[in-house]
Amino acid sequence: MKRLATKSSAKIVFLAGLVAFTIVIFSVTFSVSFSAGQAASTQAPCPSLYKNLKNLSAKLFSRPTPSLTAELPLVGRFRLTPISGHDDIYEGVTSSGQKFIFRTDEERAKLEVSVYRFARAAGFNVPTTSYAEINGIRGSAQEMVQGQKLAADFTRENDWHELPWHKPDPATRVFDSILAINDRNTSNYFITPDRQQILFDHEQAFYPKRDNFALRDGNNEILEEKTVRRFIQADPRRARRLADVTSEADFLWALRDLTDQQRATFRERIKLYRALYRRALATLPTGP
Repeated sequence: MKRLATKSSAKIVFLAGLVAFTIVIFSVTFSVSFSAGQAASTQAPCPSLYKNLKNLSAKLFSRPTPSLTAELPLVGRFRLTPISGHDDIYEGVTSSGQKFIFRTDEERAKLEVSVYRFARAAGFNVPTTSYAEINGIRGSAQEMVQGQKLAADFTRENDWHELPWHKPDPATRVFDSILAINDRNTSNYFITPDRQQILFDHEQAFYPKRDNFALRDGNNEILEEKTVRRFIQADPRRARRLADVTSEADFLWALRDLTDQQRATFRERIKLYRALYRRALATLPTGP
């Protein structure tokens, strides 16, 4: 009996030790995994993720937004989501609900920022755009227009041919012609309730295959004198500023980040516009 009691005690001690060992191992494993998970949630994402921004989809950064130019201040945390069908365009949204488009292609970013600068200097309506660096990735950030309808929304609701004012207006056609923009369509401009047009998506400005000896608008139609005449009648001040030789320095400064060839293309095209402007102006009545 004594021997059996000794054996039973040994078994109990062995089982208790085994249970204690198992608990210790489980506790250490849980502690390590919890610590790793906690570190992953509090530390900035690994820099290797930024080599492919698709990995940032729906990830909320723990850091404040890095520095942007003062033109488009983005405050607080934000997330980026890839836009379907594009490798270098992302929709960003801050924790306060501010939305923007982030482009990572360097050349396209330069075009977007340069077109915005030109539009601001010439009096055209383009959403605020500036260079941005987000967690080491450089590109451009453009404010997303909210609360306005795309031209495409009108064409779905009505017969396009019955609503000519939903087409690119004379000012937009002049804008596209001078900047050699070849892809204006109903999905890249808004129409406000007072029929103003807000233009965006200019990554194909200064399109290399455009004919520099004729002004063509975003629909590849030659800009005619009658269109410039309508532009003058609708907005004489803006039409005159574009034609003013003294404004050219301001425009070239706005386009300072472009190549010499792109800037030379602009100078040739602005000259063609001036010639059309003078002819159109000469045909308008001078007054009673």
